[in-house]
Amino acid sequence: MSGLTPSAIKVRYAVLDDAPAILEIYQQHIPFDDINLLSAVHWIEQANSHRPMWVATIDGELIGWCSLESYYGLKVLDHMAELSLYIAKSWRRKGIGRQLMAEVMANALCINLTNLVVNVFSGNESSIRFFESLNFQRYGALPRVVKMPHHTEDIIVMGLEITG
Repeated sequence: MSGLTPSAIKVRYAVLDDAPAILEIYQQHIPFDDINLLSAVHWIEQANSHRPMWVATIDGELIGWCSLESYYGLKVLDHMAELSLYIAKSWRRKGIGRQLMAEVMANALCINLTNLVVNVFSGNESSIRFFESLNFQRYGALPRVVKMPHHTEDIIVMGLEITG
């Protein structure tokens, strides 16, 4: 972890004051998206005890975040959540994602989750490898659905079954 200890990373629930940093980190990953500060505020406001949003900080600096959202909002899928995970560029590959995922896994069964799904752009090979290292399986792909300014990518759908 490049000198970082897991205890140096603090994970907590997101609060409204985190919205600017959450937006900034999101835009580092997807700079061409039309997301604004109100969108980030909305994400935080939609989070709750069953579909939380966590942030990772070091010395008060927000360096990453993850959220769990209901999958399609259908009652028959209440046991499932879509995971979003974003780490600030300067903090990638330092264990921040693993620390956030440890928080997700520590809470998953308590909030009645047995399945996680993540959608990864096919060009994001490091994220695909990261989730595979956490035992996520490739469920399939949505071909050519990501229309970027200069190219098109697939979405790789990955999932994890959580067992007690």
